[in-house]
Amino acid sequence: MALLTTLSFLALISSVVQGYAIPNPNQPSGRATADRNAKVLILGGGVAGIIAARTLHEQGIKDFVVVEARDELGGRLKSTTFAGKTVELGANWVQGTQTGNGPKNPILTLVEKHKVKTMYSDTTGSITTYDHTGAVDFLDTFYSSAEAYENLTVAAGANNYTFNADEGGFSEENRLCVEQRGFKTFIQEEAKSFLKPSQLRLKSFVKNISWSASGVKVTLDNGESLAGDYAICTFSVGVLQNDDVKFTPSLPATHQGDFSERIESLADDQVKQEVMSVLGAMYPNITVPAPLEFMFPRWYSDPLYRGSYSNWPPSFVQQHHDNLRANVGRLYFAGEATSQKYFGEFCFGINGALLKGSIDHRLLAWSIRRGSGYGEGGG
Repeated sequence: MALLTTLSFLALISSVVQGYAIPNPNQPSGRATADRNAKVLILGGGVAGIIAARTLHEQGIKDFVVVEARDELGGRLKSTTFAGKTVELGANWVQGTQTGNGPKNPILTLVEKHKVKTMYSDTTGSITTYDHTGAVDFLDTFYSSAEAYENLTVAAGANNYTFNADEGGFSEENRLCVEQRGFKTFIQEEAKSFLKPSQLRLKSFVKNISWSASGVKVTLDNGESLAGDYAICTFSVGVLQNDDVKFTPSLPATHQGDFSERIESLADDQVKQEVMSVLGAMYPNITVPAPLEFMFPRWYSDPLYRGSYSNWPPSFVQQHHDNLRANVGRLYFAGEATSQKYFGEFCFGINGALLKGSIDHRLLAWSIRRGSGYGEGGG
């Protein structure tokens, strides 16, 4: 399945250039009756979407449009002003940098290219542990549990290799973003280096995606339709699991699932009370002052994300992952959840989003040019 998915992207790129593909008469047409808006519709302006666009651009395919619901690019790279400073709501680290002359984290390459300020972050050496009585050192238990979990994920074929240079990762070093322009700067500036205004649609909220073997039609929340020969969907797995975006025909069950949302259903004051209660237990001998400001991002409640990042649950095996990233008709999928080695946490995930966006869509460009239609009608 992984090989077929890769070749499917190759076939897609070749077909786009040649302007034809092999239709599947058993699938309904997803094309709009009007002329198409672009060869390729790229749905989502996060890291995966922008790198997919850059890859097509580098391969000589300029007939694409990035469709983004927000008023800026970045996806889950989101920042806000809090207490007079820029703070990150989403990804905040370059996780894994480089070991010797080994591969360099491509996120670090972009961060350095666009002069985004970071600093060394000792994420493990600065940990202090607590129980209900206050500070209690059980770091040995913490580290042994972390090691056991990693061994379990390796055995299940679901390990994240960001920090493992021997397995194609980068290093154990982390760099924290302290850039007052926001961490999103590196992908926004990269987009400016090649995107033309005609290739970007901001404030365009997708409500329906009709897909088939002959094309894709996207309907926005204002009723406007966009049509393409192909589409690359970079929506989070949380959005795929929800019904904010309708797919016609419906996506296979392999592309969907469930989420928990208890905490986000609470009012800010209730969440603050819970946090203060935990802090009180951590520091029983002092009076913890009330916060001057309080902010609680609700990733699950946001229809553009429906969760912060993906995680492989128990019983989720390699075949499930292959199914998740497989194309359906001319609708292809990208993003951190589709990366086998770099899925997951915000900052792991941007590695996966970039690498999948670059590799798969380089192959996709090849297939569009070749015009073979390989892998179409999948799903």
